[in-house]
Amino acid sequence: MPGIIFLAIASLVAYQIGTDFNNHWIVESVAFFVVFVLLQTLYGLLQAILLEIFFSKANHLSIPVDNITSNVTLPTNSTVSTCLDKSTLIQNEKRKKAELDKQRRTQILVEYANVVLSYHMNKNHLETILKNVELFTTSPEVDFTSAETDGSLGTADLRHFAWNIGKRLGYDRMTQAKFIKQCFPKEFMNCELPTIIRNLSDEVTSIIKIDKPDKGSYDFHWKAIGLVNPLDITSKNLSKEAV
Repeated sequence: MPGIIFLAIASLVAYQIGTDFNNHWIVESVAFFVVFVLLQTLYGLLQAILLEIFFSKANHLSIPVDNITSNVTLPTNSTVSTCLDKSTLIQNEKRKKAELDKQRRTQILVEYANVVLSYHMNKNHLETILKNVELFTTSPEVDFTSAETDGSLGTADLRHFAWNIGKRLGYDRMTQAKFIKQCFPKEFMNCELPTIIRNLSDEVTSIIKIDKPDKGSYDFHWKAIGLVNPLDITSKNLSKEAV
C-alpha cells in the first residue's frame, strides 16, 4: 500500500518538475526516480525509529527476573541456623520445665502418701505403697504390689486416698479404683470395682479427708486436711524456679 502512494506522489512531483523543462522525459524520469527512492528511504527510517521507540519502552516497563531475584533478600545459612538454634533452646526449656514439673508432682504425691499412711501401716508395707504411688504417676495400667494397713483405716479412707492422688494426676475413677484395690486387696476383699468407683469421693466421716485440688494445680491444702507440708513444695514456687 505505501508503494502505490509513493508512486503516485513521485509521478505528480516529476510532472510538476517536468513542466519547468518543457516536459522533457529525462528530467521527469530522473525526478520520478529520486522522489520515489527518497520516499522509500524516509519510510524505512520512520519504521526503524518507531520500532526502536517501541522496544525501548517495552524494555523499560519489564522487570528482568534477575533483578527481581537480586532485590529479594534471602535468608542466609547463618540466619537460618541461628533461628533453628533458638527454636531448639525453646523446645529444650519446655521439656526441661515439663520434666521438672513431673518430678516435683511425683515428689509431692509420694510425700503425701507417706504423711497420711505412715501411722497406719508397718515400714515394709509403707515402702511398697510409696513405690506404687511413684509408679502410678507414670504407669497407671501396670500391676501394683499389694500391701495392707494395720486395721486402723477403713475403706473410705483408702478410697479418699486414691481419689486425692488420682485426681491430681488427671486419671479417671476406674483407674483410681483399680489402683487402690490392687494396693489393698485385703481391705477391699468384699468390694467390687463399681462400688469403689461410686464412693471414691463420698463425703463420709474418715481419717483421710477428701482434698479437691484447685484448677490447674496438684497442691494439697495441707492445713485444711490437718497435715503439715513436709517439703514446702508447691506448683507455684516450681513455676518461679522454672522461669
